[in-house]
Amino acid sequence: MSAPGAAVTGLCFRCGGPVAPGPLSCPYCGMPLITPPPPAAVEPPAPIMTAGPTLTAGPPGPRRLGWRPLVAIGVVLILLIGGGVAAATVRLTRPGAAGTVRDYFAALSGGHAARALRYVNSSAQFTADRYPLLSDAGLTETAARPSAVHVGAVAAIEGAPVDARSVKVNFRAGGTPVQETLVVLHSNGAYLIQSPFIEVAVANAAGRKVTVNGVALGGQQLNTLAFPGGYHAVAAANQLLGGSQATSTLRPGPNLPLAPIDLGTPTLAPGALAEIQKQVRAAIDACATGGQALPQGCPFGLNIPGTPTAVRWTVNAYPTVDAQVTPSLFGVVVAVGGPGGKVHWDVSYTGVAGDQRHESGDSDFTVNGSATQTATGIQVSLVG
Repeated sequence: MSAPGAAVTGLCFRCGGPVAPGPLSCPYCGMPLITPPPPAAVEPPAPIMTAGPTLTAGPPGPRRLGWRPLVAIGVVLILLIGGGVAAATVRLTRPGAAGTVRDYFAALSGGHAARALRYVNSSAQFTADRYPLLSDAGLTETAARPSAVHVGAVAAIEGAPVDARSVKVNFRAGGTPVQETLVVLHSNGAYLIQSPFIEVAVANAAGRKVTVNGVALGGQQLNTLAFPGGYHAVAAANQLLGGSQATSTLRPGPNLPLAPIDLGTPTLAPGALAEIQKQVRAAIDACATGGQALPQGCPFGLNIPGTPTAVRWTVNAYPTVDAQVTPSLFGVVVAVGGPGGKVHWDVSYTGVAGDQRHESGDSDFTVNGSATQTATGIQVSLVG
């Protein structure tokens, strides 16, 4: 938040909050703020030295044309000879906020990421290694690119610290109509768009490898920036969980438009439950052979009023183990559990009074724990 009494240079283009000089982002909505560069120094043109008129005697020479006819003839020759060059220059340097937005979307529709970024303010910070979808690879699928683009009304943004315009644009993304308002900055003769991106957020990846529009996203890149368009996410199956896929739907966001992609709650992969049951059985056997009264991380144990020498465990029945995939605040969890376990115990120990005692009995137990996918496969952890 701006300190009381701090100088205010303008308003945030997104939320309208007052902005003091210095911060790199709006203190209210987090929108990146770009300080316009100082105007380029304009050197005064060098004086043009002309010789004075000279009078000569003799018959008058041929009549000379004035400068206006000569300039007119020169312009006609340039238009005739260099018409192609002039037209190309107009197409590449079309001025104005609306023209900049049109050129930006034209580059996206053609699948040219680098060209599109030329129309973005502070484009050097939006690199493909940081934002993998801001690349030609993210625009490979034609269906993912914006189509049916129409640039609408342009309006000046009052109170902005630089010359800024809002530009309305309509397009289709993945077959869905979208309306967006972009901010275009004008400084030193250049028009650049402020953060014309979409925030893509992939949910319920559950540790699986994810691609969006065919581009792989790392575990820390599931919330990333992308060009306006359509987005299709695929989570690859692993040994624990099956694969899933989903398509984005655009909606307004607090800073940028959002494209949330919910992969949904996954299902267990084929063979995952059998592997989980196998590991649970092996863990129970390890608990029984340890000979401890309270084996750590085991579903059964004895509280002995004295000093035990050793406990002999015999598993008479293994529990019926199942696994359920459930969503939680921390992502997807595979819960492991089941009842029906029976164990026989036999123990010799020294009582509190120093006497030697021997007891035996039977106990029922259940198992609880979780299963996760690791680099080497499924890993089951039981709760004691």
